[in-house]
Parts: sequence; C-alpha cells; structure tokens
Amino acid sequence: MVKLIIDGRAVEVQPDQNLLQASLSVNADIPYFCWHPALGAVGSCRQCAVRVYRDDDDQVGQIVMSCMTKLREGMRVSIAEREVAALRESVVEMVLANHPHDCPVCEVGGECHLQDMAVMTGHSGRRYEFQKRTHLNQNLGPFIKHEMNRCIGCYRCVRFYRDYAGGDDFGVFGSRANIYFGRASEGALESPFAGNLVEICPTGVFVDKPFSKKFRRKWDMRGTASVCGHCAVGCNVTLQEREGELRRVVNRYNDAVNGYFLCDRGRFGADYVQSEHTLRSARLAGSAELAVNEARAALARVLATPDLIGIGSPRASLESNFALRTIVGPENFYLGIHDTAYDMLDVAARLIRSARMTVASVRDVEQADSVLIIGEDPSETAPRLALALRQAGSAGVHARANRNAIPLWQDISVRDNGCETPGALMIMSPAATELDDVAWLTLRVRPDEAIARAAMIAHAIDPQAPPCADMPGIMPMQVEQMAAALLAAERPLIVVGCMTGDADALRAAANIVEALMRRGKQARLSFIAPEVNAVGLALLGGGRMSACFEPLAAGSANIVVLENDLYRRFPHDLLDRAFKQAGSVTVLDHIETQTTAQAGLVLPVASMAESDGIVVNQEGRAQRFYKAIFRQTPSLPAWQLLRDAANIGDWPTLSALVRVMSGTVEGLEHIVEVGLDAAFRIEGIQPASQPHRYSGRTAVNAHHDVQEQAPPSNEYSPFATSMEGYHGAQAGVPVPFFWSPGWNSVQSVNKFQSEIGGSLRHGDEGVKLGGQDQDSSGYWPVTISPAEPAVLLFIPCLPVFGGEELSALSPAIEARMAVPSASMNIHTAALHQITEGATMDYVTQGACMRLVTEIDDHLPDHVVQIVAGYPGQPPLPGPVHGQVRHITARADG
Repeated sequence: MVKLIIDGRAVEVQPDQNLLQASLSVNADIPYFCWHPALGAVGSCRQCAVRVYRDDDDQVGQIVMSCMTKLREGMRVSIAEREVAALRESVVEMVLANHPHDCPVCEVGGECHLQDMAVMTGHSGRRYEFQKRTHLNQNLGPFIKHEMNRCIGCYRCVRFYRDYAGGDDFGVFGSRANIYFGRASEGALESPFAGNLVEICPTGVFVDKPFSKKFRRKWDMRGTASVCGHCAVGCNVTLQEREGELRRVVNRYNDAVNGYFLCDRGRFGADYVQSEHTLRSARLAGSAELAVNEARAALARVLATPDLIGIGSPRASLESNFALRTIVGPENFYLGIHDTAYDMLDVAARLIRSARMTVASVRDVEQADSVLIIGEDPSETAPRLALALRQAGSAGVHARANRNAIPLWQDISVRDNGCETPGALMIMSPAATELDDVAWLTLRVRPDEAIARAAMIAHAIDPQAPPCADMPGIMPMQVEQMAAALLAAERPLIVVGCMTGDADALRAAANIVEALMRRGKQARLSFIAPEVNAVGLALLGGGRMSACFEPLAAGSANIVVLENDLYRRFPHDLLDRAFKQAGSVTVLDHIETQTTAQAGLVLPVASMAESDGIVVNQEGRAQRFYKAIFRQTPSLPAWQLLRDAANIGDWPTLSALVRVMSGTVEGLEHIVEVGLDAAFRIEGIQPASQPHRYSGRTAVNAHHDVQEQAPPSNEYSPFATSMEGYHGAQAGVPVPFFWSPGWNSVQSVNKFQSEIGGSLRHGDEGVKLGGQDQDSSGYWPVTISPAEPAVLLFIPCLPVFGGEELSALSPAIEARMAVPSASMNIHTAALHQITEGATMDYVTQGACMRLVTEIDDHLPDHVVQIVAGYPGQPPLPGPVHGQVRHITARADG
C-alpha cells in the first residue's frame, strides 16, 4: 500500500492506481469525465485537476490532472484548494456552453454523470449567451438513439467501441471544437457491444432506444439483481420494472464474470417476457382456456399416472429441473438435449468436478497470456467471453508496458508502446471469426481436423499424452508452433465449445491443459456451454434423449416437458411420431413453442424474470436470480407448480428445496451457499429494491383506484419490494440499484466496490461448484472421426442476434436478425454448380432448409456454414453431412 495525504487526511491506497482512482477509492471525490476504470486514462477532459506538493517544504505545489499522475509514497494532494476548484468549475462551464438545457426531457436526467459533476464543482449558473453549436443525429439502429448535441467530447465512446470492443464502424470526425461521434453513414451499429455506449457515455448522447418507448426515471423503477439467461456466461444484470412491466436491463458489476460490460443480446433480449409469444393461460388440446384450479388438477392427474417420463431443460432453473426429476424418478428423467450436446456436457461436468482441472472465469480469460480457440466463434455463442478474449489478446502489449515501466492505466502510452506486439490468440475454426483481427495465427479447418491438431498439440507438449494418427493436410510445423506458443506462456488458456459437435474436442482440449500443467504452467480451460443452465443440468444428471424415445415406442409413456422446445433440438418427424405414440404430453413453459402446440395439456410457468432460482454458468459458478416482475395474475415457478400438483410437503419454501437438492445430488453440496435466504436481514430490516426517492405509488394507479395499493410481496426473496428497507452496500448482498450521495449515474458503481485480493469486488459473485473429485488426473482418450472426403459437411452458425431462442422473441433483437443463409467457398460452389445469391435446398437428417447461398472463401472445401437457430428452422445440433439440391420449377410455374 502507498500512503497519501489528501487535504490533510492520511490514507492508504493501492500502488498500481493513478491518483484519481486512488482518491475515489478512499471517498475523496474528484470530478472526472474521460476516465473509466476499464478503459484507463487519457487526460483529455482536464476535469480532474488537483494540486500536488513535492514535499513538506513545498507551499506552492503544481496543478496536475489526477488521472495521469502516478502515486508516490507520502504524496501531498489538495482537492479543495481554491485555484484548482475554480479550474474544475471553469471546465464544466466550458463543457456546458454548447450543451442543451434539456435535462427535464432527457432520458438520462437524474442519472447523468454530467449533472453530478456540475453539482460537485459548484457550477450553478450559465454566462454564455451566444449561439450554440448543433449537430444532426443519426439513426444508429434499433438499440441506440443518437442525441449528438449533448456530447461533451470526452472520447469515452470511441475508446470503448474501437479500442476495447474492436468495432470499426463508429468513430470520431472533425477537429478542434467541432467534432462528431458517429458512423460515416447512418445504419445500425455492428458491434454486439454497442449498447454499452448507453452506460459509457457520461451524458445522454447514446440512449437506450427500446427503453425510451416505455420510459421511467431511474428512481421510479424497482431494481432486481438477476442473471442474463441468453447464454452460458451468466452475466449479472439488474432488471428494472415499473407497474408489472420490464422497462430495461442494465449491467450489474461482477468482477469474476462480466465486469462493467454486457453484450447487446443480454441488454435488449429480455423483452421476450412481454412479447406476443408469452404463455399466460393453461389449456387442453383443442379446447378453450382452463381455469387455474382446473389446470392444476389436470397436472395432478398427469403426475399420478404410471410410466411417467420427465424431460428437463437447460434454460430452466436447477430447482425446477430437480423438482421434475424427483417426481418422475432419476431413472425416468432425461436432460432434453441432443446427444452431441449431452456427451460434451457430460465431459464438462466431470472436468468441473475435478480437483485438478481449473475452469476459467471471464476474469481469468482476460488475464491469459496465450490462448488457443478450438472450433468455435465465441463472438456468436458467448459474446461477453469474446470481449474478454479480445483483452487477452492484449497480454503481450501489457507485458511490454510492464518491461518499460509504463503504468497499465496510461491507455494511449500502453497502446503506442505495444502497437507492433503480436497478439496472444490462436484460432482453429471452419469460418472466419470476429476475433481474427487480434489473432496471430488463424487456421480454417474442419472440426475433425481441429480436434486432430489439438490432440497433436497435447502430445507435442507432453509425449505421455495420447498420440493422434496423422491426417492429410496437417502440417507438423503448425502444431509445433502452437505448442511452443502455449509453453512460452505462464497463463495459457484453451477455449472450446459445442459447435464442434464432438465431445472429443473437449477431451483433446483438456489434454492440452493437463500437458501444460505437467510442464508447470497455470493452464486453464474454458468451455462454451450451449445455454444458461446447461452445465447445471449436466451436474444434476439424467438420461440421454436417444434412450427416452425407446419407451415412447411402446405407446404407454406419459411425457412431462419442462420449459423446452424439443422441436429446436430434434428432427421434427421423430418428435411427431414420439408424441403420437405417447400416452399424454404435458408441457410447462412461459412461451408458446412448437412443442406447446403439440401438447395435450399446456400450463404457463414463470420465466426467470418472474421467479427466483439458481443457474450454473459454463465455469461451474452457481448464481442466484431474484423475482423482478410482479404481475396482477402471476404464473407460478415450475418447481412450485410441480410441488403443489404432486403434493410434496418437503419443500415448503425455495430454500428448503435447495437444501434437499444439496443433500441429494453429488456435486451440488455447496448450492446452499448461493444467494440470500428469504430470512436474510441487515440490521433487522430487508434490503430495499426501490430507490429512496421512489414516487407516484398512489398516483400511478389513480385512474383505477385512488387508494394506495399495498406493494407486492415475494416470500422467497430477502428483498423488500418497496422503497422501505435498508439502502446501501453490504458484503455479499447483490445491490439492486446503484446510488451514493453525489453520484446518481452508473458511475456510482465504484462506490460499491472494495479491493480484495487485487481485484474489485462487490455483492454476490456466486459459488464455484466442483473440485471434489480428487482422483481425476490423467489424460482422456481421444478418437478422431474424419469427415467423409468430397461429401458436404454442414456446420451451424448460431448468430448472436437470433440464434438464441428467447432473445429472438424480443422486438429489438428481431430487428437485427439477418436472413438465414448458407455459405461455402468458390471451389465448393463451382463443384456443385451453385452461384452466389442462388436459393438452394440444403437437406440433412430428413429436414430441408431453403436458403440463399453466399460465397465465403475463408471456409474449407466441402464445408457449408448454415445460419441456424432462428425460430421455425429445422434443428442443426452440430456438424453433419448433407446434400444440396437445385430448386426445379414446376411446369405450371
């Protein structure tokens, strides 16, 4: 620690911070604009001026920008000194000279960093009386509304978008006093992280466009800590609600997972909870709606039948899956996923249980100094992980800065010093990825070739690893080059996902990690799971679906499907036959799907936003989400509906169910430590979920009833559903909103963080499961199944916008979905007499997809990449052989 004296107060701070961050960490407030804890300092806004004294004899001192000032032992600093205070106020005055006076109608009013800084500097009057500079706004797509006249020129937006997130379609134009932040021409921002501009911008230049249509002030919304449900990374979010309607999603800081940033699918995809596809009432096939009591009685009759089969879901909570598993019996519970995903998740669960293998967190990914990605494009399947991998690509730049004694917070100096440093990423994938620009080695190979190379890399690192038979086209020099790069690193990382469609890819990746650990490296593995609770489902355990279809052929089984659209996973003709042969089909879900359309009994259940529960992310981190939306006629969580229908008395509360689960399922023993019990209190009171300035509780419903309605209640949550309760930070408590005196904007998140073990922490980071299997060292057997030569291999591409089931139902995401297509290289197209733009029938597994053909010369020969996962498309669970057919016009046209 370094000792400083700030305005006569002695403090201790971390030595690797700049003076601004160090001062803020000890509640010595300094106004600032351009600095951001994730972006570093550039000193462009001149707002954070302080006076620093050389020693005790120095009575004059020197005015410096605190964000660009290194710390030294015993440094004397004055923030309150009259001259620097006047300088800071003058900077705010200059900034506001051209700023519009539209705070009452600005969507950011009341949570604006510029407002906070104006108050903090004491600036309260305007002297400028002349014409203001104005700009035209651009249409930046369905996510972001552009209000350029509010810009103060801090450069935060372009530094995040281009330098941090790697976007290239947004920049700064003009010079001196006339600069413009936007695109060269109007159009949707292409980066999947563009929504972060809403929180990065200290004013209201970039506004959440869907939120603008259902706007409420920050202090007039209830906030709830939750987990994003649109991929397996498990980013922490805050859901903000008013009058039973989800208004917006904002990032919730979690140092181990998403940090300060969120992908656009997570930010704008949650509106599925109030889309036209939402399931709100129960029904029998071919009949009208069922009353609540009738529906629950019908479910009770189903659960009492013999030959009951339960099909779980990777998007349902652990509690709901466990409830169904308990009712039907473990031997009759099936995971509800394709066998290819089942095999990979089975290996992933074993690795998580291993005491030897370390599965990387997002924070670990950012700190890796050499990365090998096998057969996956994380920017599509796990965008927040891809953003972390982009920062890992800067590991060499940071290492060079450290050698040259350049502090890592000096952003421009670090980048200039390392501009010629090669990146840390190596990518083996069939198609080009969004991370190729930060990779020093990219190989376009088929999935089987990627697995073979991975096995060869493990063997090159450690000859004890299982060897791999030589495959045509694999150059030993490339394998040795990649093995050498991993061995030269101290924190190498291997990334693999489900898009390879082969559990041997994960086994080969685990072997590389094992080989590196035997060579003394701090190697880690990152597995990209397919859905939010896929790993939790695998840890819970169940049968594979291929075994489930066998009893259905006998025609006596009764099926209960939990929050799962099986038509997204299995051939439609197979499911049609299975459902026809089944004794009965009952579906519990919160959205209308093809599966609900085939069910004899359909019952609505609460979505993640409308319930409490636990999910497990891809690293095995169990996290709690809390109920955010309170409707007048709410649906019950699936576990509660099943409990009541089966008349199970052992689970009177959610916490009781979790305790039973932790004592029943091996590997879930620590699940009881996740989140807060409903009885949790701070100083005898519940934590509040509404800001203390919440208003309009009576007036908002005055057109219905002038009497004030009682706030809703949630017996399973520790949080009060009103403004009454404890306000402030508390260790281990996920703060549902951020506010601190003088800090109304999202920058107040810094007030809720504490320095622990060299990283910023706050709230509930979840609980890492696994690590109990001590006898888990050794290498995995790897079997390579070469693709058939000259036969087309279809590989799926699940686009970030539209490739995930729930977010695709959100109107904003739907507006960004591209037309499904099939891509191949020019040689493959010529071989099959296909021209670019031609519409062809792509046939596999009995399904036919009519798609427009695109030419992509990054793809290997005989490989066709198909945009998959869109609503209504046939399933494509992994690489599979297929054929292409020309469309023949009928004689009658």
